[in-house]
Amino acid sequence: MGLTFAECFGREGMNVVLADVEEKALRVAAARLESLGASVLPVVTDVSDEASMDHLGDATREAFGSPPVVCLNAGVSAPPGPIRARHPSIESQPEPPARGTLLDPCMER
Repeated sequence: MGLTFAECFGREGMNVVLADVEEKALRVAAARLESLGASVLPVVTDVSDEASMDHLGDATREAFGSPPVVCLNAGVSAPPGPIRARHPSIESQPEPPARGTLLDPCMER
């Protein structure tokens, strides 16, 4: 969902900041957007870590100023197949989106 938003914004000429905890996935997504002509700032970010979110906000403002649009949609997906209550990806699901929203890097402090 986030990459689709980023592609739409990039096609409209907006600067795009991408954040992901996985550096390889972040590089792939940034290259994809750059191939569309978007100006992209990839920032490795752990949305559950306040210092990491502060770094994201600082890097965003330094590169592009205050953003007109912020989309926070961090999360993990469960693997396909039957859901098992003890699977780590299910147990961690609510926490990243909630923390990412509460630690919005672009909110006034």
